[in-house]
Amino acid sequence: MKTPEADKARSSAVIREFYGRLAENYHERRRNSYHDYLDEETAAIVRRHYIGDRFLDAGCGTGRIMERLRDPERICLGMDFSLEMLKKAVEKGWNCVGGDLQQIPFATEAFDTVLAFRVLPHVPDPEASLREMARVTRSGGMIIVDHYNPFSIRFVARMLPRKILRNHPAIPDQPPVRYHRSGAFRRIIPGNLVVTARYGIRILIPSAKSLELPLAGRLLRNADRLLSRTPAAVFAGFRIWVLRKIASD
Repeated sequence: MKTPEADKARSSAVIREFYGRLAENYHERRRNSYHDYLDEETAAIVRRHYIGDRFLDAGCGTGRIMERLRDPERICLGMDFSLEMLKKAVEKGWNCVGGDLQQIPFATEAFDTVLAFRVLPHVPDPEASLREMARVTRSGGMIIVDHYNPFSIRFVARMLPRKILRNHPAIPDQPPVRYHRSGAFRRIIPGNLVVTARYGIRILIPSAKSLELPLAGRLLRNADRLLSRTPAAVFAGFRIWVLRKIASD
């Protein structure tokens, strides 16, 4: 008989196998104008808000965000449940461990700041993942995460038929991806986390290819940055939440 736990285990196995297959060229394939922009903007937001000298990149992949946050004064650990992805990160000199975001293999309050980018939309239970991130973050520490937004140009572009948008086909065999409205995402945030800031990335950018255009790409990047903390951010493809852990009663 199927149980929710069994379904989550099967989903996790599918996701692990999928990203294992992507690992070989994952880092190199994302060295382009679009993914560099996403990672640079994400890292800039983290630098604005992260605190302390112990931070965890939960779902680090091959280490693209960590390499933008390199700081000899801080202890940065990466975690991912794809061993193939971790091997690539370790080859680049990062300290990493294997682990599931839904059961993080660290002690309670082990970190000052915990990050998870482009991760929660792919896990079977994002609510449990947020609880685990809160558990391993010290009181007063920061958690910085994102989710995919259905009210965005990015969502519309990904839903268009492949024959119309030939330059952005879906990845074959990709597991289901979860999109959250802001209100729905807020409802799964644990009670011991408070929202201190929200940002949006990819508000106006119509496609990844558009950032490769010399003048238009520069204008789109600048406009996107200007709008990242305005009401227009509700239409961003990626909504970033900065959360602070408060002391439990």
